[in-house]
Amino acid sequence: MKSVLVLFGAGCVGALLTSLIFWLLTYLGLGHYVKFPYFPVLSSGWLYPKLLWGGVYALLLLIPVLESKLWLKAILLSIVITLVHLFIALPFSVYKGAAGLNIGLYAFLFALLFNFLWASITALTVKFAK
Repeated sequence: MKSVLVLFGAGCVGALLTSLIFWLLTYLGLGHYVKFPYFPVLSSGWLYPKLLWGGVYALLLLIPVLESKLWLKAILLSIVITLVHLFIALPFSVYKGAAGLNIGLYAFLFALLFNFLWASITALTVKFAK
């Protein structure tokens, strides 16, 4: 039970920090620079789902594969999450096209970068919590 709580909490911390970094970069104009048309508003309605899913995704680290290699496991998980977002969530849930191409050319790079950042922060949080 303790490991479930640690992982969920670490996933929420990773999601919080990653979301704040994403918001800050778009607030500072990075979205305009790379022609990325998504500009989030820092609110509980935008942040809460990210925290929840960050915690849920972190629970996938409980899968008994690569048990002693948390970093590698987290990076592989971030790639899987990116693929799910790009080829399931974006086309079928929010109707933004395969790989988010209706959002912009750099959508897949943003997804990969920020999911990798989430995985790194989550793994670091888990490591410090143990």
